[in-house]
Amino acid sequence: MTGIAPRSIIAAVLGGQVDMNPPPRDMHRDLVWWHVMFEGGHNIVTVADPGNLGTDPSVQELTDLLVPAPIRTVERIGWRIVNGFVVAPLPIDPVLGLVVPDEDEEHVSGPAATDGVPLTRLSVGEPYPNRLPWQDSAAHLSIQAQGVDFILPLRQPTESEVHAFGKGDAEFAILPTDRFVLWLYRFTNPKKSGNPAGAGPGLPWSDTPWEFHRQTTPRPALPGAPGTTFVMQLTLVDADTNIVRALRTIAPSVEFADAVRSAITRQAGQPNETLRAGAEIQGLYARHPNSADLLPLAEARFEALRNGSSR
Repeated sequence: MTGIAPRSIIAAVLGGQVDMNPPPRDMHRDLVWWHVMFEGGHNIVTVADPGNLGTDPSVQELTDLLVPAPIRTVERIGWRIVNGFVVAPLPIDPVLGLVVPDEDEEHVSGPAATDGVPLTRLSVGEPYPNRLPWQDSAAHLSIQAQGVDFILPLRQPTESEVHAFGKGDAEFAILPTDRFVLWLYRFTNPKKSGNPAGAGPGLPWSDTPWEFHRQTTPRPALPGAPGTTFVMQLTLVDADTNIVRALRTIAPSVEFADAVRSAITRQAGQPNETLRAGAEIQGLYARHPNSADLLPLAEARFEALRNGSSR
């Protein structure tokens, strides 16, 4: 290791979107210092070698090419060390970014919580632990101090839908009221892609209401502290088989996180009036039958991009 500080570089490049806990297993010592947990998986922050780095690239040149790549991808294609950085010829698509086979992914079983209590522990390809009364494409939300569990059941999701959910652009918006918060969401693939799984349109705008007084186990709590983000664990479940098809963790913008906390506080101060809430939800749907039509009413919105950034 040269005089560079990998952990400081990772924090500067990826910010609060990563967890730099110890690696999950033994690996080459070259890789250990560059290990991160990113979007629910174990990754090595790697310089994507464009083939023209030269003999002595600067720290800034190397830093500009850093991307989180699955450990197995780096181990499979090989790497070299350049001025302390892990450098590998990663398969970068000009539109999608890093494209790797699903078998390279090593997913964490659940994101780390701020108070040491994990959200639901899950693995892709394994059954979801609780067989809920799934309604196709209607998301379930559980809002806790540790973060937000967002579970989307789909009947026989296509590879394009799985790709959009797990690796595409994820967009969220909320419409708060006194008795419910309407969550709007969509997951999209790029219009042009060299990856067949990413060639479809993904999942269009949809919505689901969340009511403070209907969430009983666990009881709802404010996720995170004011002025901070929180973890959202996104889970795609095949509604027919109950198998987890995709996992992802994202961190919403601080503005969106604060809006969510404000909406929860607003509901918590109201009496439990689920019948009235139901009538108001149905009235809203009658006036706006399409989810996309509700977007102008949203009070907060954010997008988690496929490259790991947000806006």
